[in-house]
Amino acid sequence: MLSILIRSFAACLLFAIPTANGKDLVKFWAGGPGRDAYDAQLLAMALDETVEEYGEYQLELVDDVLGVNRGRRLLGEGIVVNIYVSASRPDNQNMYTHLLEVDFPILQGLLGYRRLAILKSRQNDFSTINSVAGLSRFVAGQGRGWLDVAILQHNGIQVNASGEYKSLFEMLDRGRFDYLMLGAHEVVQAVKAQKDLHPNIVVDHDLLLYYPFPVIYQVSPRYPNSLKE
Repeated sequence: MLSILIRSFAACLLFAIPTANGKDLVKFWAGGPGRDAYDAQLLAMALDETVEEYGEYQLELVDDVLGVNRGRRLLGEGIVVNIYVSASRPDNQNMYTHLLEVDFPILQGLLGYRRLAILKSRQNDFSTINSVAGLSRFVAGQGRGWLDVAILQHNGIQVNASGEYKSLFEMLDRGRFDYLMLGAHEVVQAVKAQKDLHPNIVVDHDLLLYYPFPVIYQVSPRYPNSLKE
């Protein structure tokens, strides 16, 4: 499986920015502090494995919180960032159909497993939930433009999707919504990254939700194959 993934990555390396030292500059949008650590490490591993075939590289992690819509626009331009991780969007939700997809689900469905970030004082409220109907009494916080919003609303979940990632923890702390749903593989690190500013936010220890949500690497189409010649 790893060899298949590495061959898939090799295609995306053709679109990296050439640097003055001859190395490809791979600018990965990491999505914000505490997020996408696994995705970045996996990308670095794949780049290491393909050096002999595609040459040296320089990996830069862009931790700026860009927002989904702006981030995808910048990805298309390929200057600020040229690769990131996202679910593949249906055409009716995709303003940037020109983005190039590495058609391999890197998490094997893991991002579909979701845990909740909540206020420590409200753990008892969530401990009594044992169904989607029970969860629907509370309001979920999600980022503007996140694909999860439509999924949650389709299942009768109330959603506040008025913020960007950088503001969601502040909004949760102020009671603008009841919980923030994040991937099971990222929520612990994400909450830990916010502990100095928001020490009252913890990871709920009772609930685990699931919906199909495969994610892939997407790369900028800005740089043609001729850059490697």
